[in-house]
Amino acid sequence: MRRCFIAALTFVLVLGLGDHAAFAQEPDPVLGTVIVEGNTRTNRSVIDRVIGLEQGARFTLDEFDAVWDRLEDCGYFAFVDLDTEEDDEGNITLHVLVEEEKSLRFTPYIRYDRRHKYLLGAAMKDSNLGGRGETLEIQAVVYYIQRARARWSKPWLFGSDGTGLFVDAQWEQAGFVYRPFNYGAWHGILGLKQEITSNFYIEASGGYESFDQRDTYTWSVADEKVEFAAETRDTWMVRGLVGLDTRDNIYYPTKGLFTTYDLTYRFGGEIDGQTSHRLDLRGFIPLPGASILALRGFGQVVDNIQATEYVLRWGGPETVRGAPYARREGEIAYLATAEVRIPLFMMPVSVTGETVGVGLHAFSDVGDAYYDIEGQSTPRSMVSYGAGVHISLLTWQLRFEAAKERDHDWTFEFMDVFNF
Repeated sequence: MRRCFIAALTFVLVLGLGDHAAFAQEPDPVLGTVIVEGNTRTNRSVIDRVIGLEQGARFTLDEFDAVWDRLEDCGYFAFVDLDTEEDDEGNITLHVLVEEEKSLRFTPYIRYDRRHKYLLGAAMKDSNLGGRGETLEIQAVVYYIQRARARWSKPWLFGSDGTGLFVDAQWEQAGFVYRPFNYGAWHGILGLKQEITSNFYIEASGGYESFDQRDTYTWSVADEKVEFAAETRDTWMVRGLVGLDTRDNIYYPTKGLFTTYDLTYRFGGEIDGQTSHRLDLRGFIPLPGASILALRGFGQVVDNIQATEYVLRWGGPETVRGAPYARREGEIAYLATAEVRIPLFMMPVSVTGETVGVGLHAFSDVGDAYYDIEGQSTPRSMVSYGAGVHISLLTWQLRFEAAKERDHDWTFEFMDVFNF
């Protein structure tokens, strides 16, 4: 099919047709009519958005290839075929034949969480809800915690490219782990995401949070026993985020940069006037022999902490590997990590970046969490190093690691996501 289009756009020397200079100035063809077949469910307006060209736009072989790539990569179609016809005036009729991908998937939800141990449940995702290009994800966890979560997102809000709307709602209950009480919590958040360029984006969101501390408990504060009564803490929140993402693959990046800065402010109710600043920098540098140097710098400050659920806790496989889980806590936290990853076998299996494979890695972590108390010295940082094996299973990254923090013996760490 593509051969027909190339033939239509190739200059054919015909005896008796003007000189070469006049012939070379013939204008490029333009897009005329777009004919779509095979879309039994996906709205035509969604396909036009993915094609991304207006009638009358310049339409060369490069545009043809770009349209093909966008339709193949959007995730809505299992098969795409394009064909073209050109009339005497240089107008191109584009024929699009698609075979729709199954967008609704049900999967078991099996995760390992260092805080709550094993999480078992079920998940559902529709990546083309109602044929409108919207995404709906629903998750239900029944063990060790109980959680219900739903997230809906809509691209092309108000017909604007790069503008998206999302709604996120979650409820859960479990033992708090960090303190001896059970809790229930829920939130509802509405947000907007705007792509400024293909790599740079901003987000703005807001919503309501509620945390129900169901048990009264006592805890040592400045060497004194203090009682914390059971209560429900509610608050409004607003959040702004700026992000840059140039990674070549979001699941197993081999090069690129990912960085975000977000500012969250909570007000009203029992939590009033609390500000959180969070900066996350990640870089991936190719090394000789297909190895990758992965670097991360992370910092967070929470001003005016008013409840234990917002305290930062450091130590364990998600922060400083090899250190006891949640060994340090405070209102200020930082983390620096250097990791060399050696993929032994890594194969992309989807246009959206999922991979299957296995690799080795070695790492070093430095980090801490502490309270900024006048007259109190900053504690010595936790430092660790180690090595391990990682296995990529689509969106999972299983990590099996031996890690040592300088003040402790070697430990075994496991997580089902990459540290970053």
